[in-house]
Amino acid sequence: MSAGSSGAGPTVDADLEKLAPRFRAAVEASLAACQAAGLDAKVFEGLRSAELQALYYARGRTVIPPSTPVTNAQSNLDSWHGYGLAVDVISASKLWDMPESWFEQVATIFKAHGCAWGGDWKQRDTPHFQWGRCKPSPSPLAHELIAAQGMRAVWQAVGADDFEGAGAAVPASAPSPTFAAVSAPPPVPAAAPPDIAALQLNANAEAAAMILKARFPSTVFTSGRRSVAAQAQSMASDVVRDRRFIIETYKPSVICTACQQWVDAHPEAVTQAALGTGILGVFQAAAEADVMTFSKHLTGDAFDVLPVDANADQIIAFIQQLPLLEKFLPREAQLIRWHAQFYR
Repeated sequence: MSAGSSGAGPTVDADLEKLAPRFRAAVEASLAACQAAGLDAKVFEGLRSAELQALYYARGRTVIPPSTPVTNAQSNLDSWHGYGLAVDVISASKLWDMPESWFEQVATIFKAHGCAWGGDWKQRDTPHFQWGRCKPSPSPLAHELIAAQGMRAVWQAVGADDFEGAGAAVPASAPSPTFAAVSAPPPVPAAAPPDIAALQLNANAEAAAMILKARFPSTVFTSGRRSVAAQAQSMASDVVRDRRFIIETYKPSVICTACQQWVDAHPEAVTQAALGTGILGVFQAAAEADVMTFSKHLTGDAFDVLPVDANADQIIAFIQQLPLLEKFLPREAQLIRWHAQFYR
């Protein structure tokens, strides 16, 4: 939430180059569309420092006027402004002195470019726009990720990092480990530890695995990306214990049906080797596109975690809050196994 001009002390930062690349591209495209529509929209504020957030928080509390608080966020990291994932947009000619209908027109354009609007919130913030994949406010997970791996890791977690044509370089100053002022994004996060690197995950799943490992260091990952042959063998090991495992675990698809039909048609196949060979044959006879959508393990967008008894509820609740989680399964059919898969 913008508090208007900051006066003396910390100043607002409207530098779009400090925004997450994909979000910056969305903002720039939205501003261009606004100009074409006759809306003189401009970014008043983007990335926000801890000092400026503290100034905003003091207004209406220890600094009077105004008579009421302008924000409830004490830290800049309680707002997506602190991550380069939010902007406040106003009129270039009349600043905030615009009717509600003007902000609604601007919002229509920003939404069309993948941004979320603060005007849709219960406590409305009409100048505010943020990256559409972000929740309304950052969670403790975002705090942990920026402290442990830097701002760019947060960008990656919400799908706002570099892409070809984004046109934004990533600045190279490091964040404070105490969640203090973050005036520019830090370097690329450190490489994944060996156990996570060995999973060969895509960016979102790898970032989630690193968050989980940072919070629960004893986490044991049992599976990540699999080849088609490895997927067949993994399924076969489960079918040995449960002949209905495939149809009871995987979402309905041509491949799922074909694999289960092969198992049902070959009761003599009782070993992992025999079952794996049969299932692999089904994969090899199918269209590659169908195979690659069968399991997120095949694309590196899923990992399995060894279940534990100690703090199980706490760990599961934490996994269910990981960024860009698509699905979490505490069991597959009758088998207890913690499976997490993620959006790209």
